[in-house]
Amino acid sequence: METALIVFNTILVALLPVIAFIAKRGIQAGFDVKLESVRSDLQRKISDRQNLNAISRPTFERIFSKKVEVYTELSKISNEFNRYKNESHELEHGDLLESVTERFSEFFARCREVIEANKLYISSELAERYDNWYGVAHPFYKKSVLDGYEAHQTSYDDDRGRMEVYYSQLGAISEMVNETMPQMEEIFAQIDADISRIRDYVELAVNTKPAL
Repeated sequence: METALIVFNTILVALLPVIAFIAKRGIQAGFDVKLESVRSDLQRKISDRQNLNAISRPTFERIFSKKVEVYTELSKISNEFNRYKNESHELEHGDLLESVTERFSEFFARCREVIEANKLYISSELAERYDNWYGVAHPFYKKSVLDGYEAHQTSYDDDRGRMEVYYSQLGAISEMVNETMPQMEEIFAQIDADISRIRDYVELAVNTKPAL
């Protein structure tokens, strides 16, 4: 038993350098992987920075000018939406549901039109909130179209028939307004937040502009 223990200790002592070497190589390999990941990430950021710097000043100014134009229009819609939502007497009268639905759906449609036509100029946060809203809203828009088509198939092409089509579509639009109001309010809140950041940028640019 003592002899076996001596042999085991002798073998262990002999293997210690090998074990240390293997462990060292394993640690080095892990370090190399992490280093390569950091190097790749840094290279990507440098490349992005170079691409940004490659944009000429006139081009950047045109982009910023367009961004301001887009957010000015969105701010106008947001202000009208909030004013109607907070101040209109129509919301207090149940018999004016048709008018309320039309007004809100109009705000939604105007906001949708501006955003979809100018996605290059809006923030990532606003784009994400818009996608969230549209994900909930589009089935109702689709249902409105289908309901209108079905009503058109069973009605005459006169004033009464057109009213039947209109009211058949209005039901799905009313549902859309009710179901997506929280998402639309998030869109308008993000518009206000983005405008605040643009204002901060403009103020910083004005305050740091060198005197002539």
